[in-house]
Amino acid sequence: AAPDTAPAYDIVVRGGTIVDGSGLPGYRGDVAIADGHIVAVGNVGPASAKRVIDAAGLVVAPGFINIHSHAEPDAVASAVNMLTQGVTTEIVNADGSGTTDIKSELATFAAKGLAENIGAYVGFNAVWEATMGERDLRPTKAQIQTMRAVIEKNLAAGAWGVASGLDYRPAYYSTPQEAIEIISVAAKWRTNFPNHDRLRPEDKLSSFKGMEETVAIGEAAGLTPVITHIKSAGKERGQAGHVLEMVSAATARGTWTAIDIYPYLAGMT
Repeated sequence: AAPDTAPAYDIVVRGGTIVDGSGLPGYRGDVAIADGHIVAVGNVGPASAKRVIDAAGLVVAPGFINIHSHAEPDAVASAVNMLTQGVTTEIVNADGSGTTDIKSELATFAAKGLAENIGAYVGFNAVWEATMGERDLRPTKAQIQTMRAVIEKNLAAGAWGVASGLDYRPAYYSTPQEAIEIISVAAKWRTNFPNHDRLRPEDKLSSFKGMEETVAIGEAAGLTPVITHIKSAGKERGQAGHVLEMVSAATARGTWTAIDIYPYLAGMT
């Protein structure tokens, strides 16, 4: 029999706590890489490698995905701020921003090279503004159809979903029913609706009311609601439990609801 030979890898990351994103508890092991791909996870034994990284006492995980990114095209060629935090994928057009043509937008991002993976939402705000302008106007049936068509075109081009920032004008002027009618074209794509919740004077600037609106729009449109940078602010501070109850109730009735959160107290818009 031919003698066994240990496989030669480019890199072996040894002895770290592997958290693989599957939901399994972290476990100690090795990660072997060859030709730019992970080829073995677990105990690779005495296998040789051009480079060995001792990860004892450290966590080894896949790159993190920043689903709420305001990345700029000039920065993604190096992306030092993201890569040093373990982020390897960013999804741009957060809060409904961006263009009405993500295919061309992504080409602009890639023009100088990419140090990370980039994807894009189609921005409800961008679509609304391109059709309705800056004024507080009610869309005609034809204008609603135009906006639906733009969203579907961008989903076909690879958009991750329909992002929105209903707190920002002119998308602020849209009614919940108009938003539902426009974004429901995305329901067949089985995708999601992250929204920066709308704070209205008539609701006493209640974040809770804004978050309830996000869930209601996503639910009625057939998209997964994502409450963007969830918060319990102002007079509602300290009542995060109420928000989590609302999210759990939506999920229990069949509308799985997601949230994202930032880990600091300050806010800015």
